[in-house]
Amino acid sequence: MMRSSIIAFVYATIFVVFSNASYAQCCSVGAGFSSLPAALQNSALESGNFLAIGLNTNYTYFEDYYLNSNKVENGLTNEQQSVISSLSVIKSLYTDFLLHAELSYIPYFFQNNGNFNIDKSGISDFKANIGYSFFRDYNNYIFSQMTAGFKIPLEKESDEVISYERAYSVSLMSSTMKKFDELEALLSLVLRYEHFLSETDGKEPGDNYYSALVFTKILNNLTLSSEFSFLLKGKEDIEGEAYDKSGQRLIQFSPQAAYVFGNLITSLRYDLPIYKYYKNFQITPSYSISLNINYIY
Repeated sequence: MMRSSIIAFVYATIFVVFSNASYAQCCSVGAGFSSLPAALQNSALESGNFLAIGLNTNYTYFEDYYLNSNKVENGLTNEQQSVISSLSVIKSLYTDFLLHAELSYIPYFFQNNGNFNIDKSGISDFKANIGYSFFRDYNNYIFSQMTAGFKIPLEKESDEVISYERAYSVSLMSSTMKKFDELEALLSLVLRYEHFLSETDGKEPGDNYYSALVFTKILNNLTLSSEFSFLLKGKEDIEGEAYDKSGQRLIQFSPQAAYVFGNLITSLRYDLPIYKYYKNFQITPSYSISLNINYIY
C-alpha cells in the first residue's frame, strides 16, 4: 500500500518542475516539460523494473499585463488561452537510472487582439532526460538524485507565435526527498537550471533558474500536495549583448492531488502565480490547470 501511495505521489508531482516553463515568457503555452522531478523518481526506481506511459494536458489562461511588479493597462492582446498535450514514456534501468522521453503537441492556441484573433495549433517539441540516484538512506528515508536532459524544438517558423522559446536547450536538475513516518508525509526540494543553445530570430533566450519546495500528505491511495516554487529567468542576449528590458521573476503556489486506480494513476494540478515581476511590458499568466493520466506496467 505504501509503495502505491508513494508512486501516486510521484505522479502527483509530475508537473512540479516543468509546468513552470509555461511562465517563461508572454507567448508560452502551458506545462512545457512534464517529466518527473529527479529525487521523486526513487520510489519508482525501487521496483527495479518500471515502465509507465502517460498522457498530460495543460490549459493556461493569460489576461493581465505587467511591467516590473505592477499590473498595468492592457496592451494589444485582450486575452490568451493555450492547451498543450504530451505523450510520455518513463522506464527504469537497473536500480539506479530512470529514462524519460516526451513528445508535445499544441492542439489549441487562441489570442484575442480586438480587431483580429489568432487561432493556431501545431507540434511543439521533443524532450528527454536521464536521472541517476546517487544517494539513498533507507533508514531515514532520504533520497537524492541528479537528472540531465535536453529539448529539441519541432515547431515551424510560421508557428512562432505559439512557441515558448523556439530554441534548443539542455538542463540539469538535483532533488532531495525526505519521508516522515509519523506524519505519513513527504518533503521535497528541487533545483533546476536550463541553458538555451540556439537563437530565436537573432535573440538568445535567457537561462532559467528554478527551485521548488513540495509537501505531500499520503492518504492510502490518495496523495495531496502543496508546492511553492520560484522561477528566475535571465536576460535575453541580442547580438552578443544582454538586453536590459528582459527577464522575469515568478513565485507560484500549486496545490495538486493524485489517486491510484490499480495500475492507473491520475493527477490534477492548479498553478496560481502569487508574485510576478517582468522587466518588459507583456501579458502574463493568470492560472494554469494540468491533468495527467499514467498507466504503469
